[in-house]
Amino acid sequence: MIQYICNLLIFIIFTGCWMDSGLNELNKAVSNGDLEKVKSLIKNGTDINGLSWDGDTPLANAIRMNHIGIIRYLLDSGSKLDNYQVIEAIKENKNNEIIKLINSYTLQLIDVNSEQILNKIKHYEGKKAVILNFWALWCKPCVEEFPMIISLDHEFNELVVLFISTDFDDQRKQVKDFLKIQNVVGESYFKVEKDEVFIDSLLKEWNGTLPFTIVYSKSSGNIVDFWAGKELETRFRSAINKAIRL
Repeated sequence: MIQYICNLLIFIIFTGCWMDSGLNELNKAVSNGDLEKVKSLIKNGTDINGLSWDGDTPLANAIRMNHIGIIRYLLDSGSKLDNYQVIEAIKENKNNEIIKLINSYTLQLIDVNSEQILNKIKHYEGKKAVILNFWALWCKPCVEEFPMIISLDHEFNELVVLFISTDFDDQRKQVKDFLKIQNVVGESYFKVEKDEVFIDSLLKEWNGTLPFTIVYSKSSGNIVDFWAGKELETRFRSAINKAIRL
């Protein structure tokens, strides 16, 4: 029995070392932009979602190195996009071609009501400051400020921006097309609740004017600022910095 346990431990340690070695080789191949080596390692069983010593996955590494061919291959091979390092790498990346590629794998337009939005904010409490931005395709100021808000989302690592479309139900395709053009990745949201209930549940001071922005504190999850209509970038920056500090 003791011999069996010893042999089992040796097997686990050996296997673990082999897997670490394979993962290290994969990350090295990714860093070097060696697509053929990446393909060979994955075909031989190296875990494409394994974590390196610093928490990176091969996909996060590829995104940071701007190796678009390797990114495409890893995504086609089943690399996960919900790893924290992958999300941060996407957020930091400024290459539009890569963002568009990832967008084609990740963009989701999700139906939400006010309760689900409040739960989302609660989820980020203690982790990130949050901006809620309510917008619509027919709202010219909404469309005009959209790229600026995305730019701020990319700039501040301690911030997450949640876009909520208030467009009509038959405009879903147009909304998703617009988000793709704006290089939005991951989840974006589509209001499916009656206006009065939706507005009153989120903030009674809101009269329904668009665009409408609410900024929540990182540490407490409380509202630190809100406003209706298009605002200057300086207003956004001031609110973001306050939300991150509080």
